[in-house]
Amino acid sequence: MSSNELRFSLLIVLAFIMIGLGCSSGGEAPVTTPDTASNLISNAKGDTGRVLWGIWEIRFDPARMSVEVVPVRDIQLHYDITTMILPPACSNCLVITINSFDTHTRILDADVKLYNPYPIAGHDVRGILFTNSAGHELTNPDNWTALWDKPGGKDINPFKAYAKDEANRLFAGKAEHTEKFLLKMPNPPQYNAIKFAVDASWPGNCREPYEINNFEQEIIEPDVGASGGVSVDVRDWQGDVSEVTINAQPITGEETTQLTHLSADTWGALLTNNAGVPAGDYETTVAAKSANSGNIILYDIVNITISGIPDAPVEVTPPWLNFAPMDICVEGSYAYIAGDANGFHIFNISNPSKPVWVNKVKGEGRAVSLTVSGGYAYMLDYKLEIIDIDPPESAYLVKGFDLGALGFGIDLSGNYAYIACGESLRIVDISLPESPLLVKSIDMPPGAGNVAVANGYAFVADGDNGIQVVDIEPPESAYVAKTVDTPGKAYDVELSDGYAYVADGGSGFQVMDIDPIDAAAIVKTVDMEWPSSLTISGNYAYVTNVDLQIVDISTPEEATVVKSVDIPVNAAAVDVQNGYAYIADEFVAIRVVDVTPPESAEIVGSAETLGHIHGGAYCNGYVFMGDSSTGVKTVDVDPPESAYLYKTIGTNGSAARIAVDSGYAYVADWNAGLTILDIDPVESAYIAKSVGPFYGVGVAYQDGYAYVPGDNAGLNIVDVDPIESASVVKNISTPDYAKDIAVSGSIAVLAIYDSGVQIIDISVPESASVINTVDTPGKALNVDICGDYAYVADYISGIQIIDISTPGSADICGFIPCEYAYDVVVSNGYAYIADLSAGLVTADVDPPGSAHILATVHSDGSFYGVFVSGSYAYLCKDYGGLGIFKLW
Repeated sequence: MSSNELRFSLLIVLAFIMIGLGCSSGGEAPVTTPDTASNLISNAKGDTGRVLWGIWEIRFDPARMSVEVVPVRDIQLHYDITTMILPPACSNCLVITINSFDTHTRILDADVKLYNPYPIAGHDVRGILFTNSAGHELTNPDNWTALWDKPGGKDINPFKAYAKDEANRLFAGKAEHTEKFLLKMPNPPQYNAIKFAVDASWPGNCREPYEINNFEQEIIEPDVGASGGVSVDVRDWQGDVSEVTINAQPITGEETTQLTHLSADTWGALLTNNAGVPAGDYETTVAAKSANSGNIILYDIVNITISGIPDAPVEVTPPWLNFAPMDICVEGSYAYIAGDANGFHIFNISNPSKPVWVNKVKGEGRAVSLTVSGGYAYMLDYKLEIIDIDPPESAYLVKGFDLGALGFGIDLSGNYAYIACGESLRIVDISLPESPLLVKSIDMPPGAGNVAVANGYAFVADGDNGIQVVDIEPPESAYVAKTVDTPGKAYDVELSDGYAYVADGGSGFQVMDIDPIDAAAIVKTVDMEWPSSLTISGNYAYVTNVDLQIVDISTPEEATVVKSVDIPVNAAAVDVQNGYAYIADEFVAIRVVDVTPPESAEIVGSAETLGHIHGGAYCNGYVFMGDSSTGVKTVDVDPPESAYLYKTIGTNGSAARIAVDSGYAYVADWNAGLTILDIDPVESAYIAKSVGPFYGVGVAYQDGYAYVPGDNAGLNIVDVDPIESASVVKNISTPDYAKDIAVSGSIAVLAIYDSGVQIIDISVPESASVINTVDTPGKALNVDICGDYAYVADYISGIQIIDISTPGSADICGFIPCEYAYDVVVSNGYAYIADLSAGLVTADVDPPGSAHILATVHSDGSFYGVFVSGSYAYLCKDYGGLGIFKLW
């Protein structure tokens, strides 16, 4: 029996036969419920046809990634359930497989498979998770039920339905079906006492509604009397839904609000904010029953959003979501990351194949290099940042010390830090971390990028100038004692046993005999393309040159590459400990390589980040973002404050912007044109079709067509219905770089850089044509349409607002000043602007002619894209991942 699978039996249908009760029995439920039956409550009264198969307690062990499932026999003894459903009657009737446990979000991802070993079928099988006082939560329920309950949590419990892809949800004999359960554990964790039940309908489908979904609402403002419509789809097998209500009492002041039947499965109502509640999200319950379902009611939990004025957005980005690895240092059970604009990050590497984020410390600039010693980390951004890391979970910034120059590389010796600063080597006394002191600055030719110290000398990798050898005894009198030229660009240097090893740019890996210093000379060159950094461990040098090259240096004069490990993006730095190499894969991930033995080295784990993000889109609790390095990054943002990277979907080129519609993501790709992803379901997303190659930088979707601007490729219009036959049906050339497009009805507005915008008639996409051009004063980069207006991010000229109500005579009618407007989206009368250097700018554009800025929220990074969903704005940061802002 594996450690992450625990099998126990469910004797499906046999229990039905022995109970001998059907939907039309007209009697009591298939169980009796004594008041003393472990406080289990049954609401299965009357003609329900529901059968309880069993209740179990799940105990999760996060250390072993295993579960133990124990039948709750004190409850089951009170029910007419044969013991044949219990182990060992069936070894594979139910299998729980743990996929992962995220220690940041505390989400346990598990697949729960049911197998029907008998030839008789069941219907509407449900796996129910009982809520409890500990706070376990099923984050992806299909709906909720009050049919069975174990007091201690909510009055209703979430469930996953099985066989949803089968006609009438029939669970056939000898069939098996699997559902994914995403279970959020409490914090602090309580892993036991999770109650789980399975029930079903027999011999036919249930009489109550079987599904509630597609909840939608109109805008409701935070004013007394403000109102907006809500709608929801309710489905049952008999087509006799009799009542649908919503409990929005905090908003409406009424215990329940009746919904009326609108059409087909859709029910709706007008909700009024009688209580004048402020802006925010309010959890409410939708309840539905059918004419013949007795007192059995199906429930769903939805959020009603009261929309506020976004005059004070607050960044709520989880700290573990973004880190951009530039340098890495490993010590003990932790890896320390210089994370570029995202500061200093710490990962626990007790399990090397699964690094776990621990902490973040924000510096004052863009962190590019670091080292660790004596309970402190010394990191270079625009200053020397000294960080107390003992313990790592409580790390904090002790001191930011101004070097008077930008630092690029650092090494420590004794009480001193030696810092390569481009045109100098700075020596800093760090004996008192709270009060560092610059003791010496040694001038050298431009190019000093890294440094290594040993035996009274500092060796500075000085670019085109080779290696500068600095005598540092004493540090206060340090001077350049020798220069050893190298044939390439000396980017990095490490020292070991009388040799210096140099990553020498275009001239490979150099081995230099430095004993004695006066006679230092290159004794071996190992050919490799553009090595940039290295570390030494034992008899091996680990060299990054986009990939990882492992060099045997047991005899330095005969050094040779014994293994090359392909790194997906760009290996920027490496450190080695206990048989593993930890690589900062520039901007996008930590890669863990098992180097035991070095000749068989391979990647065994990673911790990914978001990388180069230029645009994205929201759909059903996920955001999809184009990462120019690795494809499409999918982030679970339900809720946004606990967002985490869920999945990376590889594409054939460099993903840019994305549009999402009806289970597909349309990805503009700089190299491949248009890539279409099937994202339903997200966990098994794949490339459904590629159209190209051509240059794609932006994308919009409408009514079976994708519109892809592509710089000098102009605008390509792609017929994507059906997906498998997608093809370009029209190309429109442009006078300048086509950057972005927005579509609305029969009109498209295309941003074309120095040439303003083109207004295009797309009433017949195959014969689309330009009907007007509106010049803008800046550089048109991105565009959005809302109503009769187009909003153009015009870079240095802010946001230009164009009246397109009469496309042939469209003209600028308004303006929002910002520093470097890169992208804009308009929602509910507000414009949200990604300002390249300032952050998120919010403007009131109702009416457009009086548009004005409400607020600017500054954040780290360079801002290339923005999109909005509900009360959250998502800001795409090149080299900085994703920023999430709560608007109200």
